[in-house]
Amino acid sequence: MVERKEEVKEKAYFSVKEWLKNQSLIIILLIIGFLCIIIAQYMGAQSPWFVIFLTIGVTCIVSLTMVIVEYILRSENIKLTESFFASLEKRSEEMIDNLKVRLEEKISVIEEKMDRSDSKLELSGKLNGLGIIDIFPDRWDHASEYHEKIRKHLSEYAEQIKRGEITKEEICIMGIALRHFFQNETYKEELATLNELGIKFKVLLLDPESEAALERSEIESPEVYEPNYLKGFTDEEKKIYDLFVDTAMFKDLYDTHEYIVERSPSWIINFDIKYYKNDPSYYLIKLPDKLIIESYNYGSVKECDILPINPVIPNPFIGGRIPIFVYGPECITYRLISNHFKQIWRRSAATPKDKTDYFETKRIKRFDQSTKRKKM
Repeated sequence: MVERKEEVKEKAYFSVKEWLKNQSLIIILLIIGFLCIIIAQYMGAQSPWFVIFLTIGVTCIVSLTMVIVEYILRSENIKLTESFFASLEKRSEEMIDNLKVRLEEKISVIEEKMDRSDSKLELSGKLNGLGIIDIFPDRWDHASEYHEKIRKHLSEYAEQIKRGEITKEEICIMGIALRHFFQNETYKEELATLNELGIKFKVLLLDPESEAALERSEIESPEVYEPNYLKGFTDEEKKIYDLFVDTAMFKDLYDTHEYIVERSPSWIINFDIKYYKNDPSYYLIKLPDKLIIESYNYGSVKECDILPINPVIPNPFIGGRIPIFVYGPECITYRLISNHFKQIWRRSAATPKDKTDYFETKRIKRFDQSTKRKKM
C-alpha cells in the first residue's frame, strides 16, 4: 500500500515537471507577448501592426494562465491522492484487524470441534471395543424412533432368512407385560412375517403373583396404597379389599393375558410364553445378530420429578426411561445376557393358560370393588 502511494506521488510530480519543461516555448512566447503588447501601445491603434502584436500578447497571457491553472489542479490532485491513500491505508488496517479477530474466533471454534471430534472418536472406539453397536436414548421420550428401529431390525432379520444368508434361530424377548408386542401390536406386521417363516419366539413376562409385581405396583401406583384411598370403607372391608387389582401394573398384565389367551392372533402361534417371579432385571430383545437391552430399575418417575409424556393421561410406569444399548453377537455381554435369559427361562414354569383362573378371579374381584367404590 505504501509503495503504491509513493509510486503515484512520484508519477504526479514527474508529470507536472515534465509538463512545465515541455512548455518552455510558451513561456518564451509569453515574454515576447508582453513585449508585443508594450510595443502595440506605443504604436497606437492606428498602426497596422497594433492588432498583430496585441493578439500575440493576449494569446501568450491566456496560455500562461492555463499553465498556472493546470499546475494548481495537478498539485491539488497530489494532495487528494495522498488523502485517498491515507484513508485507504487506515481502512485496510481496520479490515485486517477485524479479519484477524474473526479468524481467531473461527480457529477457536474449529479447535473446539476438533477436540470434541477426538473425544467422540475415542468414545466410539471404546464403545466398539465393548461390543456396543448402537444406543437408543429411551423408549418413552423417543418412542417413535425406538419402534422404527425395532421394526427395522425385525424386518432385516426376516429378509436375511428369505435370502438364505442366515439360519433360523429363535428370538428371545423379556419384559414386564410387553404392551408394544401384544396390546398395541406395534410390530404386528414384522412379527407376522417372522411367524410365517417359522421363527420361534421365547417370551418372558412378569408373574402377577410375584412379590416383584406387587413391589413395582406400589411404586407405579402409590395413590392406591395411601390410607385415604379406602376412605369410607369399614375395617373388615379394608382387610378383604385387593389393592393390587386397582393398580396400573395389574391392568397391564391382565390386558396382555387377555390378548394372548382370549384373542390369540395368528401371528403369535410360534410364541412360547412363560412368567418369571424374580425381580425384573432387563427389558431385552435377543436376535441372532444383536442384543437390544435396557436395564430395569425401581426409580420412581414421580419422585424424580420427571414429567410424563402426556400430562393429561400420566404414565406411571417406571420402565422405559433408561438408555438402551445394542450389542453385537461377538462380545461377552451378548453371551452373558443370553445365558441370563436361559437361566430365568429354566426356572419359569407358568404359562398364560396356567394363569387364566388367577386372572379371572382377579377380574371379578376388580369389577366388584369398582362397583362398590362407585357407590361410596
